[in-house]
Amino acid sequence: MIKQPKPASTLCLLRNVGASLEVFLMRRRMGGAFSGMHVFPGGVVDPEDSVLDVEVSHPSMAKFANNQEFEGDHSATAYWAAAIRETFEESGLLLAYDKQGRFLGGEVGVFDIQRQQLNDKQLSFNDFLSEQGLTPAFDRLTYLSRRITPAFAPARFDTHFFLTVVPEGADGTPCNMELKDCFWITPEEALSRAKTDIEMVRPTLKTLELLMPFNRAEEAFDHFEHRWLSSR
Repeated sequence: MIKQPKPASTLCLLRNVGASLEVFLMRRRMGGAFSGMHVFPGGVVDPEDSVLDVEVSHPSMAKFANNQEFEGDHSATAYWAAAIRETFEESGLLLAYDKQGRFLGGEVGVFDIQRQQLNDKQLSFNDFLSEQGLTPAFDRLTYLSRRITPAFAPARFDTHFFLTVVPEGADGTPCNMELKDCFWITPEEALSRAKTDIEMVRPTLKTLELLMPFNRAEEAFDHFEHRWLSSR
């Protein structure tokens, strides 16, 4: 019997370093899905992601929300919410605005207690945002691609890939539950090391290949934003 893929989101984080761009990779611990693999932050869409109070306020998100192909058990915008939530839980990087409208995407450690509570399922992401007066930075994400795990795979996911740019100097810390380590690396180096010590699944490799032509994070973001908005 073929397993139905679980809806999932993943977020490719970009930052500028000198004249190059870097991507954020994490190594999953042994055991579980993608055991020992290097991946982007992401995971399964939770039911609470569908009830997050989301205002579809920018073109990329509106196009996604109006795409009937993405309809299912979750609202279309739940995939965007899951991308931000999972990234915060796994890396500590929170793509959100505070009450003053300041973007927090380059800061790590400010909400460590709440992050641990989220990972321990003691706090919902909705409640966390509300209590802290935070607004998810959906306008800083754009849509990249969709990948569905082959039918023969033991664990299957219907994953939507998103792209974002974080401030230069932004870092991250792996959650100890699922991740062994994390680091920033250029797409070129990551692909080169894929032949030696960085093991990755095909969707990650393909995403890195898409980023190869770009030297600046904003250049890559603008390209894929335009590609998404101009696609049918």
